[in-house]
Amino acid sequence: MWRVGQRAVWGRDAKGLMALLGLSLLGTVRALRGEMLPEGWLPAVSPELERLSGWVIFSLLAGAHALRRGGGWPDRRRAARAVLVGLLVGLLLVPMAGMGRARDVSLLALIPFLCLELRPHFRLADGRAGNGHRVAALACFGGAALVYPLPRFSTLSDGVAVGLALLAVGSLAGLSCLAAVELNGAGKRERGSFVAIASVTATLAQMLMWSVKAEFFVRAAKPGWPMHSAHGWWPTWALWTVCEELPAVWLLWWVVARLSAAQAATRFVIGPLLTVVVGTLLAQAGLSAEAWFGLAMMGAGSGVLLLARDEPEEPQRLALEDDVSGAESSSTLGSISGKWGSGK
Repeated sequence: MWRVGQRAVWGRDAKGLMALLGLSLLGTVRALRGEMLPEGWLPAVSPELERLSGWVIFSLLAGAHALRRGGGWPDRRRAARAVLVGLLVGLLLVPMAGMGRARDVSLLALIPFLCLELRPHFRLADGRAGNGHRVAALACFGGAALVYPLPRFSTLSDGVAVGLALLAVGSLAGLSCLAAVELNGAGKRERGSFVAIASVTATLAQMLMWSVKAEFFVRAAKPGWPMHSAHGWWPTWALWTVCEELPAVWLLWWVVARLSAAQAATRFVIGPLLTVVVGTLLAQAGLSAEAWFGLAMMGAGSGVLLLARDEPEEPQRLALEDDVSGAESSSTLGSISGKWGSGK
């Protein structure tokens, strides 16, 4: 049912897996830095401004790199898709990835399964997902639900909130598939120009969304961390932006461009898994047997999605080509024999 890939360990997939692990580790550091570091080492700005700073710097670097290389700029349709990807990233992916509520973490773990189901509709040519892959994706969601229990809602407002969250999760799954269609298999120049346009759009979308909130500009600094404090807020902001947010944005595009949609979506499972394990070790606290079982399900499901190969569709295509070539050969031999018979 599952077939482990036979490609070289240091091949293209291995680089994508290493980037995925690095992205998940950065998310773990972001979630646990308050427990690992003293307050003086923490960023003195709001999390929204911190994430936006990383996107701004990456957008400038990506745009300058695309302009320096020249060529490979997409046509109108592909540019429109790049803008759409950027809008979805800025309005959905970045805000939801920054949330730490148990409901959001559990629902985000459903994205790998949705990517498997939506992949045929996006005509992704990376094989066909078998039942084993679907079971592994559902194991990721089930394990996350055990570790981060879904709340029981009894009011209409709770149901509406869960429905909107499910709609956002489905949109993120579609975003993953659309980004995989545009970036997987594209050339370096085409990929660079697409990422530049999408990053600039995502940055502008974040600025527009967060500017609606007045506290984003009025209360950019945390309470007790005024901008005119003794040490200022620039050192910690620059440190975390360069060492955490900027590499996270770069690794995000690297993972999306080199892994399939479902594999790239496992970051929503591996990140919370590492956060719980590392947080438990740092706090020296115990977990229930149900939580450990959920973590095992998350790890096993992610491992299968990352290491098991899809069922290829290539043999069917080759068989069809053989049938067509056989029919052409038969017609060619028939015409030659007819001509030979008439000449004879």
